[in-house]
Amino acid sequence: MDLENFRQYYGKQSIDFAYQGDQNTTILFGENGKGKTGIYRAIMFVLFGSKKISQDTANENIHLTNFKIIDDTSGPAQSSVTLKFEHENNVYEIKRVMKAIKISSNSIQEQEGDVSLLEIDAKTGNVKANALTDKQEINIKINKIINEDIKDFFLFDAEKIDTIAKADSNVRKEVKSAIFSLLQLDKIETAKTFVKDISKVVRHRLSEDMKDGNANQISKKMSDIDLESDEIKSMLVKLDDDKQVMDEMIAKHSLTLEKNKHIVETKNRIKEKEDQIELLQTQLENNKTQLSRSLFEVGPSLLVEGFLDENKNYFDNFLGDNKVSIPKEILNLSLLNDKCIVCDNDLKEHEQNKKYIESLLETYKHSESYELARNLLKEAQDSLDGHKKSEQDFNSNLKSYKNLSSQISKEVDAIKDLKDDIANSAKNSVDLADIQSMIEQEEDKKENAIREIALKENKLEELDVEKEKLEKQYQELLKKESRNEFDQSQLQMLVALEHELKDISKTFSEDVRSLLGKYTSDIFKKLIDKKDIEVINNVEIDAHFQIVALNNNGYKITQDISQGQRQILSLSFITALAKLAVREDSVDKIDYPLFMDSPFNRLSGMNRDNLIEKIPNLTAQWILLVTDTELTPSEEKVFKSTNRLGRWYRINQLDIHHSEIEAVDLNETMSTRGGF
Repeated sequence: MDLENFRQYYGKQSIDFAYQGDQNTTILFGENGKGKTGIYRAIMFVLFGSKKISQDTANENIHLTNFKIIDDTSGPAQSSVTLKFEHENNVYEIKRVMKAIKISSNSIQEQEGDVSLLEIDAKTGNVKANALTDKQEINIKINKIINEDIKDFFLFDAEKIDTIAKADSNVRKEVKSAIFSLLQLDKIETAKTFVKDISKVVRHRLSEDMKDGNANQISKKMSDIDLESDEIKSMLVKLDDDKQVMDEMIAKHSLTLEKNKHIVETKNRIKEKEDQIELLQTQLENNKTQLSRSLFEVGPSLLVEGFLDENKNYFDNFLGDNKVSIPKEILNLSLLNDKCIVCDNDLKEHEQNKKYIESLLETYKHSESYELARNLLKEAQDSLDGHKKSEQDFNSNLKSYKNLSSQISKEVDAIKDLKDDIANSAKNSVDLADIQSMIEQEEDKKENAIREIALKENKLEELDVEKEKLEKQYQELLKKESRNEFDQSQLQMLVALEHELKDISKTFSEDVRSLLGKYTSDIFKKLIDKKDIEVINNVEIDAHFQIVALNNNGYKITQDISQGQRQILSLSFITALAKLAVREDSVDKIDYPLFMDSPFNRLSGMNRDNLIEKIPNLTAQWILLVTDTELTPSEEKVFKSTNRLGRWYRINQLDIHHSEIEAVDLNETMSTRGGF
């Protein structure tokens, strides 16, 4: 960047920003009043023609042309800023001029002069033929590269950056607008509106050509539905805003209650019991699955248990002593040898045993019946034994299910008692009674708002269904009456496209918010001091694309954290946002440079060190404007130890309106306060 007679910089001054390789950090060091913020103003001016920056007041009269050159020049004086940058493998050079004239001893009038935008061949360095000099064309081109709506996300005054995480409604709208612009969600919204408008025009044209008056009536009903839907959506936005305010009030008052030690301990007990309920619920579900499986697998067979038991008794009586089956060949062989083959008993000596074997042979004619009866008896016995085990298992599972259900009910009742205890403790406290009352009032208001939102959303769904029915009726009429096949085809495509865009918008928005919250949480934990890492447990991006910081108990604490913590949260959000918009060939680094004015003023020493170590890994280029109170020997030591510093400049004030930018060797000492 070249500055010529711009602000404090008399004559021509140049800065080469570090961007190659790992050494992607540039520091411009200057004490307050010497022109440090003038560098930031130069960036805003050359890119967007902005004369003022965010920290200026509305009535403040800002001059960009150097006062010394104005005094030294008899006629109009001139200042300029030239910036060369690369974007998507194309090199650009933009130059913007400011003209100034001294009208009286205490009055200077300024007016923007010429502006030009050149495109340079990256390989040869030759200027391409498509140079732009028209301000409007240049502004359009620059806004395609870095939209002015998102400039404060990447080129910012760190003293103001924490406003991104504030709950102010105007800030929320600005943040949402910037996110939509960066991630091109705004294009989807624009497309939805455009398609809907074109559909109305085509539908009106078709209706005019149709003889059936119903077509016009149906078309008008659909238009009325669109108007009613838009009104409901506006009301939902208002209700959502109101609900957010209520959430913030509840969170704020709840944090006050948490300062009461007894309440904190009670809430911890509630958390433990909630965890216990979750575990019991899992066990209950497993138990329920086992019971269900048992009913399907063994339930039907258990129903015939009585029948099996009756058969078992019958077969017992039928078989009598014939429950054991001995083959006929063994009986005959035993009699032939006068010795029992089974037990080796001498049948000559034991006449009674011999008679028993003879009786078995005599009754062997019934052996087939006995064999069948024995098999049936065994089957009945085995089934009854299995049924007994299944019944025992089922009864055990059922008993376990009842016990788990009972335990869950007890834990739920205990949680209710603990919550009542918190409410009573707060009410009985002189300091906390009013706060508890306010929480209850806000919760009542919130419940009413939630009910109202649900009613409005249901009404929207009903209107959508009604519109779809009308659309079908309208299409049927078109088939019967309209001869304009082109408009019919066009309308069908527009209606289909309208539905597609609606689905895309919803899905993409939800996915983006989920990723944005995850990335913000991860980056915050990398950047924050370790002692503060538990302050924020999680970060969510709500439906309004607002940053919501939650503590371990799930309370919203975005407005209750320190300014330094909020600054790091905002920076984490910006980095996460850029990560979502990153080019494929940039891996995980931000394409846009992070240009930070006064980055460390509100940060503790450890948080400063974390930023110095981590930010160069998250962005392709980091440019810092720091004062002597921010760049002490401690910060300088960390910068040098990381080996990420590529350019090092000191702003020297030679006179009241004359500062110069001095390139400093990376091995030199920069800090002016304290010592190593």
